[in-house]
Amino acid sequence: MRKTERKAKIYKAWKGLVKSESIEFILYKSSEDDFIIDIPSQNLFSIKGEDKNRALNYIEVYFSSIEASLHLKTNKNTLECTLYQAKKQYAVSLESITDIYSIYVRSQSKNHKNSYIEEEIKISDNIEQTKIGCTITTPIKKPIKSIIILLSGSGQHDRNQNILGHKPFEIIADYLSYKGHMVVRFDNRGIGESTGLYQRSTLLDFSKDVLKIKNFIQKEYNTNRIPIGLLGHSEGATVALITEEESNDFDFLVLLSPPIIPGYKIYRNQFIENQIIHKQRHRIKNIKIVYIDRIIELILKNSEYKNIKIKLKKNIEKLVELDIKEKKTKDFIINKSLDLYNSIPFRSFMKSKNEIYLKNLRKPSLIIFGMLDKQINPVENIKKLREINFKTQPKIKKFNDLNHLLQTCKTGHPSEYSTNSETISPRVLKEISTWMDNREDIKYKSKNLKNQLKKD
Repeated sequence: MRKTERKAKIYKAWKGLVKSESIEFILYKSSEDDFIIDIPSQNLFSIKGEDKNRALNYIEVYFSSIEASLHLKTNKNTLECTLYQAKKQYAVSLESITDIYSIYVRSQSKNHKNSYIEEEIKISDNIEQTKIGCTITTPIKKPIKSIIILLSGSGQHDRNQNILGHKPFEIIADYLSYKGHMVVRFDNRGIGESTGLYQRSTLLDFSKDVLKIKNFIQKEYNTNRIPIGLLGHSEGATVALITEEESNDFDFLVLLSPPIIPGYKIYRNQFIENQIIHKQRHRIKNIKIVYIDRIIELILKNSEYKNIKIKLKKNIEKLVELDIKEKKTKDFIINKSLDLYNSIPFRSFMKSKNEIYLKNLRKPSLIIFGMLDKQINPVENIKKLREINFKTQPKIKKFNDLNHLLQTCKTGHPSEYSTNSETISPRVLKEISTWMDNREDIKYKSKNLKNQLKKD
């Protein structure tokens, strides 16, 4: 297989000002035709919009999380743009930007390309009629220490886990292959070169994709004697644990920013944290928590969405009415919320309990937390982790100044993700590599392989 370079996704971007306020405003259009905005001075980043109306040279986009809408008229390289929020309208001047990622500096890149061969492959499943698009980085220097499959967090991600111009999986693969490991990263279902229906898939379905990749690599690359492990970030850590529980086929696990407490508690905590960030009034916040608890209870107690749709909608309506009165906007948000709560990946995550898988885990594992993580509370999750009676004790590593993406940061708030030049802390990369090099149970298999190669 030949060495190839993966083409970057194509984006459009515009940058300008909200005229009356002199506030910087950035608008992106993704290759999936989604509109996304940043308003840096207000700590608003990656606010994704949904089309409400579209006609020739005119688009109306609604941003539910900030209760605003944009009316866009296209005119060559410029956009005539009006922002509507809180019953006010603002003119926005925007000009086209050549490269979306020129807006924010990224300090890390593939620095070790000469130390490995990079290949793109597609793994076909003729029974299910699906394909998985992968990139494999294989060290030039032999023998290979191990094989590592990377598993991304929640939501549809490409093989690099592309987040706001950061490509953490590309950086991880580059570093670990430089250190002697074969690394496999892949597109999630329904994105990039992978087919399949992401929204109709459970966490168990995602784990089956991982096993397909593992079986393909071991067969096609003749690597049965090389230790093989999983590295999962956030929800990807859950998929890693499920995959090992189901197969018992892996030699080690690396879990980055993993949820340890049940999925529904993670979601509830994120909801409350979001109310605090947006300075919601105490009384309104408490009322909202009552409704979100009812929604969570309905999801956990019912496997069939159709059985709870009416009750679910009623609670969502009560929740949304606390903030929004305008009927058209309110109905739009209610329907979007119903879509979320009906999605199989979301419901699967809500019911996930990593504690069960960790209790049964017999393989060596490294678990890394950033103590400024605002998406998965590290203190609460580490506390739960220490209560587990492990069959094989994992190494737990804490970094006090890292966020959920394991970037060095000031506050850990997701608003820092896009403006942070660092993609993933070099200290985390070194910790992973050092831990694997020092694990005798992993090295033993590699040593046997090296001796076998000498005999051959």
